[in-house]
Amino acid sequence: MANGYVEFEATEEQLLQIMANAVNHSSPAGLGFLHYQMKDYKPEEMKRYIFNEGQLYADIDYADGRMVKLAIFKGDKDGTYKIREGFRSDYQSFMHEYPTPKNLIASVGIEKCS
Repeated sequence: MANGYVEFEATEEQLLQIMANAVNHSSPAGLGFLHYQMKDYKPEEMKRYIFNEGQLYADIDYADGRMVKLAIFKGDKDGTYKIREGFRSDYQSFMHEYPTPKNLIASVGIEKCS
């Protein structure tokens, strides 16, 4: 863990799958129930959350009513990315499946994180 972040190497396909895994295991919150769609999202559907501006690579606040609260930042080297350490159960509703960033990253077969 570097400066409060978990850093890892990933392909675009792996990043999209990480985001889809987080969304698919998130639940609706508050008025999100009005927008909730019961479905499993495919990785390619996550492209709408990619910003790729400055240090921010992708950001998912709510996804069709599901409270996700996942931000992925660019790492210090090309091809590396960072997720903030310390998920909160009142923010990241996917924590029941992926309690830590390392668990979420490992869900796509990436075992090496720092």
